[in-house]
Amino acid sequence: YESAWAKPYALGGFEDMELSTQILMFDAIQEGYQMDILDRDDQMLRLKYKNHKEIVKNANITSKDPYIGHYVMENKVVTKALLAEHGIHVPKSLEFNQFDEAMKVAALYRDKAFVIKPKSTNMGIGISIFKKGATADEFKAALDIAFKEDHTVLIEDFAFGTEYRFYVQEGEVLSIVNRV
Repeated sequence: YESAWAKPYALGGFEDMELSTQILMFDAIQEGYQMDILDRDDQMLRLKYKNHKEIVKNANITSKDPYIGHYVMENKVVTKALLAEHGIHVPKSLEFNQFDEAMKVAALYRDKAFVIKPKSTNMGIGISIFKKGATADEFKAALDIAFKEDHTVLIEDFAFGTEYRFYVQEGEVLSIVNRV
C-alpha cells in the first residue's frame, strides 16, 4: 500500500520500463486491450483490440508514424517473432546482455554452424559467421565485436542457402535483393 502510494504513476512489475510505456500499458489494461511485450528493453509493445493490432514503440510511435517499420526491422528479436507468427521459418537464437553469460554457451557452438550478431544493427555491422563451429577464442572475439555495436547480442543458428531481401509495401513486392 505504501509503495503504491509512493509512486502512484508506476505500473507494478514494469518499473524497469519507461514511465510513458508504463502509463500506456496501464491505460491499455484498463480499457481491456490485449497486450504483448515484444521487446521489454526496446519498449516495444503490441496492443490488440477486436480485429485491430498495433505495434507501439516508446508509447508514442505507432503505424501512424512511417518510421515504425524501421524500428521493427531494426530489432532482430521482434522481426523474427513476427515472421515466425506468420509461419516463416526463422533461425533459433539466444539473447544475451552480459558478455560472461554469453561465454558460458561457447562449448555448444564448437562444432555447429552459427552467427553472433548485435541485436539492432544492419548492413552486416558487428556480425560474425561460423559455418563449421568456432574455438572458444574465436567465439570470444566475435562476442567482443558484437558487444561493441550493441548492449544485446544474439547467438543464432546459421541458415545455409541464398539470402534474399524482399521489400513489400501495401501488399506489393517493390524490389528483391540477392545478398551475397
